[in-house]
Amino acid sequence: AALPFAAGSFALLTSLNLLDCVGSPHGHLDSTARVLAPGGLALICTPYDWSAAATPPQAWLGGHSQRAEGRGASEPLLRALLGGEHPRAVKSLELVAERGAMPWSVRVHDRSVVQYSAHLVVARRTAGS
Repeated sequence: AALPFAAGSFALLTSLNLLDCVGSPHGHLDSTARVLAPGGLALICTPYDWSAAATPPQAWLGGHSQRAEGRGASEPLLRALLGGEHPRAVKSLELVAERGAMPWSVRVHDRSVVQYSAHLVVARRTAGS
């Protein structure tokens, strides 16, 4: 999650199939905000295919079951984290646009492909942060 770049280095950052594959999704969002220049955009696309081998279940956005705070739904929590409506919101990122149900095929090997329905968000680094 700690991107090895100076603060404000990028006008555009892409995070494809990564948010659900890091140890700390919150840390990844914080690091994304840090390396973006004011006004810079982040394109974050993820199928939310959580794995305990990559991300501890307590860090899964939306939780790991229907009994969790987010009832297992990742999209509303990501919106809240990018919109300042959550106690752990990334204050320097604002949600600009989003699109759900984006088809995404991932090749597993020569004869196997997994078809996901991914969620795409565009976030902007606010100028004053």
